[in-house]
Amino acid sequence: MRAIDSALTLCRKNNRNLTVLWVKEPTLNCSFKELFLIPENENFELIEYTNKLPVPCLKKINKVKAQNTKVNAVVENRELNKIYNSKEHVDTLTISEMDSIFYANVKELINPIFDETKTHSYISSCYRLCKIEDNYSSFAPTLDINEKVKNTVNNYNNTIGIHIRRSDHRTSIRYSPTSKFVKAIEDTLKDNYNASFFLSTDDKEAKENLLNKFGSKIIVNDIKSYDRSDASAIKDALTDLFCLSRTKKIYGSHHSTFSQLASDIGGIKEITIK
Repeated sequence: MRAIDSALTLCRKNNRNLTVLWVKEPTLNCSFKELFLIPENENFELIEYTNKLPVPCLKKINKVKAQNTKVNAVVENRELNKIYNSKEHVDTLTISEMDSIFYANVKELINPIFDETKTHSYISSCYRLCKIEDNYSSFAPTLDINEKVKNTVNNYNNTIGIHIRRSDHRTSIRYSPTSKFVKAIEDTLKDNYNASFFLSTDDKEAKENLLNKFGSKIIVNDIKSYDRSDASAIKDALTDLFCLSRTKKIYGSHHSTFSQLASDIGGIKEITIK
């Protein structure tokens, strides 16, 4: 979402069309259309592939479109990764702070892509490429996901979001242990016992821990799977994301783009627990 949203912003500013190559693979085994409505009022085209890398598909795309498109500018993720250089700042900076540094440094690489002589360009990125302009308004969840979000949000009452990232995210595990989230909840309840908390996590143990300790103060969605190769797990994660975005503020995990993305969508404060 972060990469596509920033690409939409850049294309809008430079009067360009955007073609998104959406690849279903083991870590994101779900189609775009199962998650989002196609953005309206955007020069946006979606091409979906299964278990194939985008770059080798470019020639096939040209054949399908029956045109002799020449890609004359390419930016690959490995180049962007060198600029991001997260290891240098992982101990001290948040995702938002890292993004600000990255936006300033990446301009030299990205701006030439939109030169008028570069009629067809290709970017491979897991990063946002520019500042947020409209809180991800181009991303509307499908009707079924939106309905689940509404049903959960109807239970909110002075609700704060909690996002505990675990799984393969070593930085969040190291700097944002569950014990610190427990303390943040306890401190909040001391000041406002009427507060409640929506919990999003990819860790069953953390979920059970908080439910056992705080009971009805914790609101959760019914998660069918935590396996990224399962489309239902991706849908559940997106449901959680939009539910988090509808809370009053978020207690998030260190260096988690999920925590930051939810706060950006909702235009709410994200407090990194560390």
